[in-house]
Amino acid sequence: MSHVTNFSGMLIAKHRISCLNDTIVTFCPQLELVKGNHYRTWADDHGGKLYGDYPLPAGMTEAMIGNNAEYIIRVKPEVNAEKYNSAAYEIGVVPMDYERDNQGNVIVDAQGNPKSVYYRPDSQFYGLCCDQFLQGCGILECEGVGKYREEKGKPVAFDQLYMEYQVMLNQQVAKENGDAFSWERQKDGSFISLTSPNPLRVAIGA
Repeated sequence: MSHVTNFSGMLIAKHRISCLNDTIVTFCPQLELVKGNHYRTWADDHGGKLYGDYPLPAGMTEAMIGNNAEYIIRVKPEVNAEKYNSAAYEIGVVPMDYERDNQGNVIVDAQGNPKSVYYRPDSQFYGLCCDQFLQGCGILECEGVGKYREEKGKPVAFDQLYMEYQVMLNQQVAKENGDAFSWERQKDGSFISLTSPNPLRVAIGA
């Protein structure tokens, strides 16, 4: 197909989609999260056909690629028209799950990380899927996302977005618990965050 991959890694719980939106709003000023099924790939500009140089993501057919999202991360229309001539690809927020054993446990690699993910329409998790050609025609180069590259033979992207999402997730959970939460971005792009537990919650053992 056309350079499309799901960049296996962290998945996002469906009930935390608002947290993903908070991440986009806070860290990705050129982007927006909208509800939708279709996300732009190479096929949109080439008669509906993918290029065919990469294997399909696990669990997907060629017809599914670009049409199996529940939400879309896209360059804001006014930015896209001005900078990318409306050519930027889009990131599909697609139902996915971790590869699991017969007992439902996530299969991990030697480093303890999930071994792989695959498309699963009834999953309670989302993964991010994008055509990496020319860095997604610009979208993977947008502030707060994380460019495509290969590390040890594996495709990598969205590392910045995942890191930022984790900060917003921690903030959301702290708020739900009534805890105080603060974060600070370091010069190297990483984050330092601090959660101060609600004294009442700690006192009652919640």
